[in-house]
Amino acid sequence: MTDISLSPFELYRHADVIVKSVIIIMVFSSFMTWFIWVGKMIEVYLEKKSLKKFNEYIREAILLKDVRITGAGYCFKAISVAKHELGIAETITPGARNHESIKERAMSKLMQMELLQIRKISGMTSILATTSAVAPFIGLFGTVWGIMHSFVSIAQTQTTNLSVVAPGIAEALFATALGLLVAVPAVILYNILGRMINGYRIILNNVAATVMCLLSQQLDVMAYEPHASGGNNNGLLHPEASV
Repeated sequence: MTDISLSPFELYRHADVIVKSVIIIMVFSSFMTWFIWVGKMIEVYLEKKSLKKFNEYIREAILLKDVRITGAGYCFKAISVAKHELGIAETITPGARNHESIKERAMSKLMQMELLQIRKISGMTSILATTSAVAPFIGLFGTVWGIMHSFVSIAQTQTTNLSVVAPGIAEALFATALGLLVAVPAVILYNILGRMINGYRIILNNVAATVMCLLSQQLDVMAYEPHASGGNNNGLLHPEASV
């Protein structure tokens, strides 16, 4: 009679090599799921905090040219896009600006930037979805293999004694249990992360709307002061010179 307990280590130690491989895959998948989730939660939290702070800052500004920000992140790029479009209009068609055309081009670029930012922040989250869908089936494969191994043991020993087949069945079922323990948290963590990313998308929309409001206000002022630039675009064509 084989001594075996419900200890995970003992179940693993007595398992067949295939079942052991399945158990190792499940443990690795669980570790990877939690590692990705923690990392992405921290990343999304810091990005949301930065965007909220930036949005509060630009809400206090009256004109686009009043905003001063440096860096290489989304906030800097959003302001740079608006200033660049305004600067191009001032340089190419001074005194004949099409306000709607300028705003459409700026909004189009901001939308493209938003999509790229969402894609960047969503990177590796698909691993959680894949793990939640695949883990139960990998665990089930380990169970099926373990039960088949138990039946082979019955044939080899030519006995139906429960002590012969019970250890193999217990080890096999342990693989399915691990699959569920990996898959269920992966689904929950993926949904939590998805809600946080949706909230991040809303903040990106708010930032883009605020930038467009500043651009519109700047255009309104320039419409009443057509010669205010005096042939100079006030640094709008090259935003990096003024931010």
